[in-house]
Amino acid sequence: MILPYCDDETRERWLKDTLDRLDDVVDANPLVETRFEHTRAGLVLKEPGMTREGVLARADSALRDAIELRQRWVVVRPENTLAARGRQEWRQVIDRALEARSLSFVAQPVLRVDGSELHREVFVRLDEEGTQHPAYTFLPVINHFQLGAKLDRAVLKSLGENMARFEGRLAINLTADSLAEPARYRELIGWLESHPRVTEKLDLEVSEEIALDHLDVVQQLFRSAHRLGARCGVDRFARNLQAMAYLARLRPDYVKIDQGFFVREEVDTEFLRSLCMAAHQVESQVIVTRVESDEQRQRVEAVGADGYQGYLAPISPLALK
Repeated sequence: MILPYCDDETRERWLKDTLDRLDDVVDANPLVETRFEHTRAGLVLKEPGMTREGVLARADSALRDAIELRQRWVVVRPENTLAARGRQEWRQVIDRALEARSLSFVAQPVLRVDGSELHREVFVRLDEEGTQHPAYTFLPVINHFQLGAKLDRAVLKSLGENMARFEGRLAINLTADSLAEPARYRELIGWLESHPRVTEKLDLEVSEEIALDHLDVVQQLFRSAHRLGARCGVDRFARNLQAMAYLARLRPDYVKIDQGFFVREEVDTEFLRSLCMAAHQVESQVIVTRVESDEQRQRVEAVGADGYQGYLAPISPLALK
């Protein structure tokens, strides 16, 4: 499809409406109230001088990224360096950076409703000759070449060397790659066990999708981490409402509710309360992500959630050194 020029808000509204309609066609079951997201999109913002072949190549790359990142769509902007580079070139850049641990970090506070801090979630950036690449630009390549375990280990080692300088807890997101193979999982647990003073200050997160794909391993991870003093959480909670029984097995310390449920006005407040109650039954705290206004913060409390994360508590560099 070729769309006329428009602002970001208009374009995203059109995309959401179009993908929702396609999803309804794919999963046209009148007895199911929940809409499942089947459709992905890759979008290119056309630049002067771009050829038709160049546009299509970038759109294809963006679509692959949307599939690998499990996002509904990915927009390729002029400054998007992933589209301008091949995957092999990106792999060389990533390999060099991980080998040298040329990483920097930013962190975002996660706050309880009483204002106290649960932890700070860490986001990694890859340093290349003075340029910092945020994770979303290179994660598709990480996933494509199964370099996630290598990234996880580099993050842990970099944080571990400086953890004593930081007061409070840090949360990191583990990739599926660290859990998919027994050898990589043993390496992860071995590192956590050999660095107890670091581990006891960590909150380890996996996405709900990873938890469901590797439930036995994630259960082992959570048990081992708890024994070492770490806390464990599930990110992107409630994307799969038909598989919520996994909560009773994992008993995470907290869950981060999928922001899609929270920001859609058509989602009933009682439904959100029921999600919170389900988590509270296994003694999990509920964190709502992407809270952007005081009005949304008030809704966090109204539905019975325990905390929030978002622009009210902005991201800042993590000063470990």
